[in-house]
Amino acid sequence: MVRLEAAKHEVVPVAAVAERAPRLWGAASGRFQPVRLRAAIVARGWTVREFAALAGVSPACLYNALQRRAVSDRTVVRIVTTLDTRAPNGLIDE
Repeated sequence: MVRLEAAKHEVVPVAAVAERAPRLWGAASGRFQPVRLRAAIVARGWTVREFAALAGVSPACLYNALQRRAVSDRTVVRIVTTLDTRAPNGLIDE
């Protein structure tokens, strides 16, 4: 059994997230780009459930983001900061 450590979450304004992940999250729409978000998670070697646990969000919240539904500012920040903790394997263009 693999133990997953939750990511340390910094306090980041949502506006700064738009600058850090402009292709994943649309500031104008307030929603993630589902295909790009899933690719970013997989490219870092995580499953959706593993990533949700690391990000400190429920799987339901993450699935909402993956279905282009609105999520809270807190969830946006946690997703983006957790993605920043591991580099992609180079198979996708972020």
